[in-house]
Amino acid sequence: MAEKTGETKRNEPVRTPLVDIFETGEGIVLQFELPGIPKDSVKVDLDKDTLRVETTADCGKTAGGETLLREFDACNFTREFVLSRDLDREHIAASWSDGVLTLEVSKAAEAQPRKIPVTVS
Repeated sequence: MAEKTGETKRNEPVRTPLVDIFETGEGIVLQFELPGIPKDSVKVDLDKDTLRVETTADCGKTAGGETLLREFDACNFTREFVLSRDLDREHIAASWSDGVLTLEVSKAAEAQPRKIPVTVS
């Protein structure tokens, strides 16, 4: 799996959320850290081999008063990943918990490890 790089030009700030990627025996797991992003603004799409995660959140919203320092901002972003042939595009699950988006992509049946029994002849 490879990440696509390059942002398009936009008129609003674009943030890149932190993402952890793990490989398990069954597939891969991607976890996106999205604090302050409402679940309803998160969109996950698959187009051929490209998995895209995108948000449209209210950028620049303040709690009130004059902003003295801003290090955290819930904002728009897009991340794209190219899936390898070993991953099953039909078995992708997405879940949301405490500001973390988790995507689980299963390995294709042919790519999953299997045990081969040894018989006595």
